[in-house]
This record gives sequence, structure tokens and C-alpha cells, in this order.
Amino acid sequence: MNISKETLDAVKQVATQWQTRIDEEREQSEQIFHETMMRMLKDPMNKMFLIELLDQSFRSHDPKRVADQLEFLFDKYKATDFFTSIEELLVWAF
Repeated sequence: MNISKETLDAVKQVATQWQTRIDEEREQSEQIFHETMMRMLKDPMNKMFLIELLDQSFRSHDPKRVADQLEFLFDKYKATDFFTSIEELLVWAF
């Protein structure tokens, strides 16, 4: 497939305009989630934690096994820095 430079530039311009509008109109709850995700994804270790967390969370249908795996992951990735203070307290309580 051969796309002309002009077409590619036009597509990039439209995509930039859409993203700018999305950023401007994001609701407060969405903004908080977006900021959390950006913190989460800026650090490669956080990305690995998230991937392993999602993988282990849905792998087993045994709640005790899932809880054990989550505890293992939280212990393994103690240096993650994307949780809010309240979330860290909840993880600690877990």
C-alpha cells in the first residue's frame, strides 16, 4: 500500500486536532484516570507490573489463588509509584 506524503500529513493533522479536542473536553473523572494511566505507563517497571497484574488477575478462577498471586506481585513490584496514597493504603490492607 502506497500512501502519499500529502495524505499522510493530512491524516496526522486531523488526528492531532481530534486528540487536542479530546484532551480539552475530558471530564474530571476521566482526567484523573488519564493522569493515573500516564504515571503508570511512563516507567517500564510500572508497565511490567500492570501486565503481570492483569495476567494473574484473570488467569485463575480460584479466589485464593488470585489473592496469593496478587500478594506476590505487590511484593515483587514494591517500587511502583502510580498509586495514590489511598490506593496504596488499600493495597497494604489487602
